[in-house]
Amino acid sequence: MIMEKDSSLDLNNRILQQNSRGGLALLLLIVLLSSPLCYGDARKIGVTASVSGEVTVTDQGTSRVLEDGMPLFADGLVKASAGSSAELVFLDQSRIRLGSDSELVLDSFIYNPESQSGIVVTDYLKGVFRWVSGILPSTSYHMTTPVASISIRGTTLELLIADITGATLAKVEFGEVWFKNDTGFAKLDVDQSVGRALTEITSVDIQNQLPSIAAAALKEGLDKPASNEAAAARMAFLEMTVKETKSALDNYVAEMERKSKEKQKQMAIDLIVAKAKGEDVEKLEQEFVAESRSEKSALEAIKERIKEAREIELKANLYIKQKKARQPQAVREKTKELIEQQQRDEEKQKWKKSAEPEPSKVLSTAEPVKRKESDGGKLEKELAELTSAQLVRISTLPPDALQRVTSLDKEDLKKITERTTEEVDRLSILPVEALRGVARLSEEDIKKITELSRDEVDRLGILPANVLQGVARLSKEDIKKITELSREEVEQITNLPEKDVRKIVEELAAKKKTEVDENAAAVAESKAKEAADKKAKEAADKKAKEAADKKAKEAAD
Repeated sequence: MIMEKDSSLDLNNRILQQNSRGGLALLLLIVLLSSPLCYGDARKIGVTASVSGEVTVTDQGTSRVLEDGMPLFADGLVKASAGSSAELVFLDQSRIRLGSDSELVLDSFIYNPESQSGIVVTDYLKGVFRWVSGILPSTSYHMTTPVASISIRGTTLELLIADITGATLAKVEFGEVWFKNDTGFAKLDVDQSVGRALTEITSVDIQNQLPSIAAAALKEGLDKPASNEAAAARMAFLEMTVKETKSALDNYVAEMERKSKEKQKQMAIDLIVAKAKGEDVEKLEQEFVAESRSEKSALEAIKERIKEAREIELKANLYIKQKKARQPQAVREKTKELIEQQQRDEEKQKWKKSAEPEPSKVLSTAEPVKRKESDGGKLEKELAELTSAQLVRISTLPPDALQRVTSLDKEDLKKITERTTEEVDRLSILPVEALRGVARLSEEDIKKITELSRDEVDRLGILPANVLQGVARLSKEDIKKITELSREEVEQITNLPEKDVRKIVEELAAKKKTEVDENAAAVAESKAKEAADKKAKEAADKKAKEAADKKAKEAAD
């Protein structure tokens, strides 16, 4: 905080001249701002022009109850209890009025009265406030709330900040306001007097009409802070914003997921089109993988933020329940009345909007400019109709397989890519005509093909499309028999109708069975002969040994 002490008296005179209230409070302001400092070396930045009820400030390491004319210092936390209010006047002639159950931090106050330059930063934590600019340029004032930061380009602003959630509503009377949160910037113009941010991660809602609950909360909270109406309006504002926050968060997640899918989908389309053209796609594949990982991480981070917001929402609901239990019946009834009134107002607005005629869609008599379809434009259009999951399934195929799959017409392409990644990979082995034939099969028949191994599907790939369709209609056992045939045997059935295919399959299977049986018999006969030969040899060896033993014994005798 920068302030020249000698200039404060002139400034105080200007404050007195511009203050419509006058009176003892501002006389005290002049005396205090001109007097030696009472709190160490800290510089005073303003005074309390008026106080109603209990308002405290914590600064310079101490907490004190504010009274009319008491000094204010930078980095002070000001709290107005329920039913209380205060008006603060600062050296630059700016003013802040805070209403019932409100808190703010006088974060930073840098001011040079000679050059009339400086920076003022104020943190509004909760409650109702009215801010009026001073002699500093509008760009010198910066405000923060729990869910947004606000830059001022005007002279008067009213703020309404919900307990617990920090949901912020701003009403500007003159000039303009800039909201900023994690979604970006939102400008509040003169003809749009109301802006609202529910959370840090939901976009700012700009309106040109103040909702009835917010209007009551601002008016009663600032003008009649101790009234039941003020308490009811604050509670109604909190209840409505908590309810709307849930819907806003759901919409935010859905929108983020939609944008992420669209981005990845377009990258997948670019990759597929390039690969189908035979272009080098190594760099595109690397970018696709990196972007997919980045999008996944970003979505996880968003969902973590959503989780935090949900926890705040739960705390707010508990707070509402506990606070309403302590409130008088009259306040609870007034809260309900305000909520019902706003709901009726919103229904009227919806009805009015639906009753309005649609604006004419004829914007110009000029012919629309037709974009020239780029190479691969037809394929891009067909791919754009696929889901992200379908695109991912074919984006990993080798170039030759991808070219076969993407050469299918739109309906066949959709049907093939609806399969699992493994099934698409297996079917992509087939020639284009065979793929077309498979795409037009029933779900049950397609399943028979996809349950085969890659080698088995490859074996069937030599069949013409119409024959393959006939084969697919056979039983799983018959299809299995065909895949066990040699390529030459498979070629025998390529020009046959379905009934003849079945007959040939059965004949070939029977022949194969006979061959297997004959082979088995031959093997058995060979094994039997080997066993007999072995037995005969063992008998001969035994007989020879016995003869030798007998001869040896006789010789010994």
